[in-house]
This record gives sequence, C-alpha cells and structure tokens, in this order.
Amino acid sequence: MKYKSIQAVKVLIGQLPSRRKRHLALLALLMLTGALAEIVSLGLIVPFLAFLIDPLQALEVPVVARILENIDLGDTNSLRWKFTLFFGIAALVSGGVRLVLIVATARIAFGIGFEIGSEIYRQTMYQPYSVHISRSSSEVIGGLDKVEPLVWILYGLLNAASAILVSVLILVTLIIISPAFTAFTIVALGGVYASLMRIMKKRLEMNAKTISQALSERIKITQEGLGSIRDILLDHSQQYFINRFSESEKKFRMAQAFNWMVGPSPRFIVEALGMVLIAGFAYMSVTAADGLTAVIPALGAMALGAQRLLPNLQSMYIGVTNLRGQEQTVIDVIALSNQPVDEESQKNLNPLKFDHSLDFENVDFRFDSNSPMILNGFNFSIDKGDRVGFMGPTGSGKSTTIDLLMGLLEPSSGQISVDKKPLIGKARLEWQKNIAHVPQDLYLIDATFTENIAFCVPPSEIDLERVKQAAKSAHIHDFIINSQDGYQGLVGERGIQLSGGQRQRIGIARALYKRTSVLVFDEATSALDSETEAAVMLSVGKIDRDITIIMIAHRLSTLKHCDRIYQLEHGKITENMEETVLTQ
Repeated sequence: MKYKSIQAVKVLIGQLPSRRKRHLALLALLMLTGALAEIVSLGLIVPFLAFLIDPLQALEVPVVARILENIDLGDTNSLRWKFTLFFGIAALVSGGVRLVLIVATARIAFGIGFEIGSEIYRQTMYQPYSVHISRSSSEVIGGLDKVEPLVWILYGLLNAASAILVSVLILVTLIIISPAFTAFTIVALGGVYASLMRIMKKRLEMNAKTISQALSERIKITQEGLGSIRDILLDHSQQYFINRFSESEKKFRMAQAFNWMVGPSPRFIVEALGMVLIAGFAYMSVTAADGLTAVIPALGAMALGAQRLLPNLQSMYIGVTNLRGQEQTVIDVIALSNQPVDEESQKNLNPLKFDHSLDFENVDFRFDSNSPMILNGFNFSIDKGDRVGFMGPTGSGKSTTIDLLMGLLEPSSGQISVDKKPLIGKARLEWQKNIAHVPQDLYLIDATFTENIAFCVPPSEIDLERVKQAAKSAHIHDFIINSQDGYQGLVGERGIQLSGGQRQRIGIARALYKRTSVLVFDEATSALDSETEAAVMLSVGKIDRDITIIMIAHRLSTLKHCDRIYQLEHGKITENMEETVLTQ
C-alpha cells in the first residue's frame, strides 16, 4: 500500500500499544506546558524592560498597562525588583520545562523504536516456513536496520510538534505586541521555508527510495561477501564485491548527505532575514515614536520572540524534511511491523499423541498456483518405531517431503495425518513437538558447546549430563573434552573453526538431547567420513524402538539399517526398496 508521509506516520502510531499512546498524550500535555512557560517568559520581557528603564513611564505603555490592570504589585519603588524576580523565575521554569521535554521526547522516541524493532523481530520469527523461504534474509535485516533512522524521524517529528505549539503561542504573543510587524514576519519567514520545501520535494522523495534500497542492498552484499569468503579468497575476486558495495554505499551516503544538508541550510537565510526585519522595525518605531523609552520594551520582546521563534521554525522544517527524505524507510518498517501473526495458536502446545502411524494420502505440493508441481500423488505410511529412508537425485522432492512431514509446509491437496488425525491447524503445530531435526547445513550459534547442543534452552535449565550423553551418542564427546574449556568452550560464529563432520555431529547431539519421539536426519551424515558415519549410524540404530527415525541420504549404505526405503524421482515415489535393502 502506498502512503503519504504523514499518513504513514499515523499508521505507525496506530500500531503502537495503548501504553505508548498514553505516553504520547502526556508528552503533548508537557509540550503545552512548555509552550505556556515560553509565552510567560516572553510576555514578561515587555514590562520587565519597561520598569528597568522608568517604572512610572512604564505604566503608560499600553502593553504594560494591559498586563498590569488586574495585578496589584504595590508601590512603584518595589516594581523593579519584583519584576526582576518574576522574570527570573519565569525564565528558570521555562528552561526547566524545556529540559524535561527534551528528556521525555528522547525517551519516548527511542522507546517507540525499541518496541517497533522488537515487534518486527517477533512477527518475523512467528511467520510460517513458507514465508521465510520465499524472501531474502537481507530484507528482514534491512528492515530492522531501518528502525534506527525511523527513531530519528520520530524524534524530529516530536520536536516539530512541540515547535509548532510553541511557535503558535509566540506568534499570538507577538501579534498582541505588534500586529503589523508580526504578520509581515510570518509571511516573509514562512514563505522562505515553504518555497524551499516546494523546491526540494521531488529530490527528497527520490532520496527516500534511494536510501531504502541502498540499506537493503548493502546488507545483501555484505552477507553474500562474508558467506562466500572462501571462494572469494580462492578466486581473488574481492574487488568484485568491493565495487558492488562501494556503488551502493556511495548512493546511500550521497542521498543521506543531501538530506542532512537540506535540513540546516535555511536557518542562516532566515536568521539573516529576521535580523533585517527587526532592524527595520526598530528604525521605523524609533522615528515614529516620541522617544526611545517607549519603544525599547517592544523591541526587546520582538528580539526575544524572534530568538525563540527561529529555532522552532527550523525544528519544524527539519522534522518535515527528514520525514520526506526517508519516507520509504517508514513505509518499509510499516510493512514489516504489520505482518500477520497467529500467535495464540502456538501457545500451550503439547506433543500430539503418536501411537500408530503417520500417513500421506494423495499428497500434492506446489508453492503457489503459478509454480510447477513439486510432489505429485504421494502415498505412503510410516509406523511408529520405523526406520524409514528417502533416496533420490537432487530436485526429486526429498527435502520438500521432509518439510511436509515435519509440518513446516502444508499440502496443496491431499492429506497428512497422524493416527488418522489430519495435521491441520493446531494439530500440525502439536505434531512438531514430537520432532527433532538434523539438517544438512546446521547453523551453530556463537556460544558454548553446551548451549549449542541444548539449543534454545536457557543456560540455567540445561542438564549437563544429558548434554554429555547426547554428545557421546553423536561421537563428539571426545573432541569436546579435548578442546579448550571443554563443554564451556566457544564454538565461534557458525562454527567456522570446526570441520563439517564436527558441526554435523553437534547437530546430531542437539537432536538427541531433545529426546523426542521422531528423529529426522536430512543428509545429516553427508559430511562424515565412512568410519565416523558407521559409528554414528550404529549409535542411531541402538536408539529405542519407540522412537521413529526418518532419514534422507544419497548413499544407500547410509540407509542400510532402515526398515523401508523410498526412491523418489521427479516428485514421485518410484520404488519401495525394502526388499532390496533387506537382501543386501
């Protein structure tokens, strides 16, 4: 959906929790308090200066008379120190409120950023597997990175909102003091900002798209470069990735530089113009008045008003230009923070009862109506405690079959059931509680061996003896205890310092630690040498017959302990190789 800048911000705020909306309402009240404090300090400047010059003559100044008509300040001899005291207190209160406002604005803006970032990550993690495999990880990472500039946009907009409120009240006060001059100032200064916004609008919109695209592209190139660093070093092709990154980085930085240049640049023009206007006002006032004494209080108020007004006008301008310059960033964050999530269905899940069999009945699968059929007419049954193998060339549908079996994907047609209960809705999620999966490409977290084996278990709840038993069964125990710090030693990011076989054995230990009723090995021994594979498979073969084991492999020798082997080809089961295996 296409949003305009302000509409996009409204949508984003609409997605915030009620607690945060209440914070914004309280911030608005604080902004109003700050604005009123500004006006009080500004309003007191006229009588303050007037009484400093001549208390008696000050009472004859119309503006001063209007302020004092309902106030009893005693005799004229005490007026000077009383007004000095009032003015000082008003200035201190105004400064204090502004300081509190800055702190509150920063905390709320960055708090919103925290909540949006956390919500995007939460929603992303709850997306179904089909969504994850259909989009690039750089898209999600880029979206999370865009929360940072979004925070500064929100901070700028909150400051702009405060500036609008203060500016309106300042202008009202200045109109009371000098209507004609204030009206002329509004037209002149407002015209400068409006003209600049009109001139820069197209460029800012174009920069918004450039920045959004470049952010995602930089992450994508970084992932690709670091992910294939071995081949890059081997081919000496670093310059290819450096050139791609530099091109994207240049677009990003140039667009960003223009946006930041546009923000502060009007300030110098407007400040100079404001000084010229005040000088002109002073000259005309002095020449038209009977004396300088009557003019100085109004001049002081106008000067102080301009001094307070110009930064607020600048804050409004910067807030709007930042939003315009990164509009696409806001839209991208909205899209990621508005992902559909069915979190309730994933609460209070218990393992689905599995006493008899898992059945595929006329199962077809394709990713969408426009993609080709990947599985066609699958019919097979796996009894509890079976050892079942799947073989076939690349692209035959083995991995898709396993994803369907584990409930990560749902059939396009046909039915998958456990003990005659269809795996749909909550039943599919409960079935997943029975499964431990060992993938071909295991992802190891940058943590200890213990934490990698007891994956996703809080450190305080890990059963170390159970970890060691799983490691022994996976034939990785000896390697771990001989490593530095043993089970508390760090694996390193993605296990980069481990061999492929060592990573796979940690993955097998991870699955065994879960002690589920179904173990799925997806090419899990492909990185092991024949001797280690035989030892691991012997350990797997000794697993209790209450546990069902499902394996994908390219080598028939890997599956020789299976009760049944299904040969897959072109998305169909072409042969049940049970008799072939048993006779070997």
